[in-house]
Amino acid sequence: MEAVRQILDRVLSLSQSLGGLAAPLSGCLHIVKGALDLCLSLREQNKGIKALAANLPGVARVLGDLACTDGIHESDSLAEALKTLEEALNSCYKLLQEWERTGKVKKAVFVKSWELQLAGATGQVSFALELISASGVGLAQETRAEVMRMRKDLLCVVSGMEQLLSAACHNSQQLDVLVGQVARLQARSGGMSEEQVAALAAELRFTLPNDVERIMERHLTKRSPVARPPANGAASREDISEDERVAQLQNMGFSRLDAEDAVELHGGNLDAAADWILSGGPQRLAQGGALHTHATAWVGDAAVLGAGPQTHPALAQPGNRGWQDHGSIRDDTVAKLRNMGFPLLDAERAVERFGADLDTAVGWILSGGPQEAQGGESGAQAAGREQQPSDAEVTHDSGDSDGESVVSVEGALVAGGETGTWLRLEFGALSCDPGSDQMEQPYMRIFLLNGEGGYISRTPKRTPAAAERVDDGEWRLDHAVALNISLRSLSGMPGAVVLLEVMHLKQRRSKGQKESLRAWTFVRVQDVLRALLSGEEYEVQHGTMDLALYRKPSDPKLQRLHRMSTKKYANKLTLCVGVDGSS
Repeated sequence: MEAVRQILDRVLSLSQSLGGLAAPLSGCLHIVKGALDLCLSLREQNKGIKALAANLPGVARVLGDLACTDGIHESDSLAEALKTLEEALNSCYKLLQEWERTGKVKKAVFVKSWELQLAGATGQVSFALELISASGVGLAQETRAEVMRMRKDLLCVVSGMEQLLSAACHNSQQLDVLVGQVARLQARSGGMSEEQVAALAAELRFTLPNDVERIMERHLTKRSPVARPPANGAASREDISEDERVAQLQNMGFSRLDAEDAVELHGGNLDAAADWILSGGPQRLAQGGALHTHATAWVGDAAVLGAGPQTHPALAQPGNRGWQDHGSIRDDTVAKLRNMGFPLLDAERAVERFGADLDTAVGWILSGGPQEAQGGESGAQAAGREQQPSDAEVTHDSGDSDGESVVSVEGALVAGGETGTWLRLEFGALSCDPGSDQMEQPYMRIFLLNGEGGYISRTPKRTPAAAERVDDGEWRLDHAVALNISLRSLSGMPGAVVLLEVMHLKQRRSKGQKESLRAWTFVRVQDVLRALLSGEEYEVQHGTMDLALYRKPSDPKLQRLHRMSTKKYANKLTLCVGVDGSS
C-alpha cells in the first residue's frame, strides 16, 4: 500500500501540468487515496469491499501511466473517460462511507442491496477504464494488460446495476435470486450495454422470483458467432462473426441492443439490418413482444389456396427456409419503401400484396392503391359476415360431407375470395399449470382483434371443455373453430390478432360456478395468412404450432408478455391452422 501511495503522490504533482485534464485526473487520484484508506480501515470480509480494495491500486497505476504520457492534453475522449471514472470512483467512496456508518446494523436485505449498488459502481469503474484504453492515448502495454485484468476481476462489470436493483428491491425473494446471478457477470469482461440493462430491468419489474433466473439467463448468455460456409469457396461477409457485425452497426451510430436484434434477424446482410433499424424495426419489435418470447414451431409446408401452383415470390426463392425468410424479406422491402418517404401503413400493405417486387409496390402506392384498398375494406368485412359458420360445422370429427368443406393440411385448394371460406383453428394438446384452483376441464375462448388491440367482435367463440385429461396439467381439446370473417377480409386487416384464452369454471361458495381466465396466448393473422398477387387467392401457413402461454391478465395490445414458467409444466398450446370452405 505504501508503494501505491507514493505513486499517487507523484501523479498528483504531475497532473498539474496537464491543462484541462488536471481537474478530473486530480479528482480521481484523491478519491482513489480516500477509497483505499477506507477499505483498509473497514477490514471487512465483504466480497464487494475486498474486490474493490484489490483493484484500486491497479486504477492508481493506470492513472500514473496517464500522467507520464506525452501528448494527451487535447484528447476530448480521454477527458470524458476521466470524468466517467471520477464519477464512478466517487460512487464507490460514498457507498464505502455508508457501509462504515450503517452497514453492521442493517438487515441482510440491506447488505444485498448495498452490494448490488457497489457492483454497479465498480462496473462503472470498469467501463471508464475501457474508455481510457480506447481513447487513443499511448498507454504502456503493461498498463493495457492491467486494464484487461481489472475489467475481468472487478466484482460486476455491468453498467446501470442500480436499475436492476430498483426493479427487484420490492421483493426480497426476487432479490435473493438476482444476487445469486451477479456472480455470473464477473466473467463477462464486456458487461452489458445500458440498453440491455434497461430492457432487463423492465422485464424484472413484473416477474415472479422463480422466473428471475430464466430471464437473467436469456439476457446474459453471450450469442455465438453465426458460422456459414462462404459462397463458391471464397471469403464473404458471412465469415464475419456476429459480434463483429454488431460492432459495425454500433460504429454507424446505432445502439448495441438494436444492433444485436438487427443482426439476429438479418444475419450477415448489414444493409438490411441498418434499413430495419432506420425503418422503426426495434419499436415494432418492442410493441409486439420480445424476439424470443413468442416462439412458434412450424411443421410442414405452406398450403396455397387458389387455382394453380402459384406461390408468393418470396417463397419461390431457392434455398428458402420458409416463413422466417419471408418475414425477413418483407421487412427489408418495407424498410426500402419507408426510406423513399412512403407511410408505414402504405408500405406494409404494398408489400403484403406484391412481396419483394419493389417497382410494382411503388407504382401501386403512387396510383392510389392504398386509398382504394381502405375504401373497399368495410365492404369486404360486411361480405365476410354474409354467411357465418357455426361451431357444429367445424368440430374435430366433421368430414367433407358436402364436398366443399376442406382443410389445408390435406392439401386441398379453395377460392379464398368466396365469402364462405373461413380461417379454421384446430386445437390439440394443452399443457397448463392448473394453479391452486386445480383446473379440471379447461376450454378455449377466442377473440379476433384489430391492429390496435380493439375487439372486432365482443362475442367470443368457445370450444367445449377438454375432452380428455392426459396427465397432470395436460389435456386434449380436440376441437376446431372457424372465425366468422372471410379470408379476403382478414387479409385486408394489417396487424389483426387472434386472442386465445385458456378458461375454466371456478366453484364459488355461494354463487355457483364462475368463468375464470387461467392463461392466454395469440396468433398474428399476418403470420398464417397472406393474399397472393391476384387478390382473390390466399395462402395459409398450415401445420402444427406450439404457442407459448402467458400469465393473466390477457393484453389485447400485446405489450405485456410474461411467459408462464416451464420448470414443472410445458405451458403451451398445440394449434393447427387450416380453412373451412363451407358455403
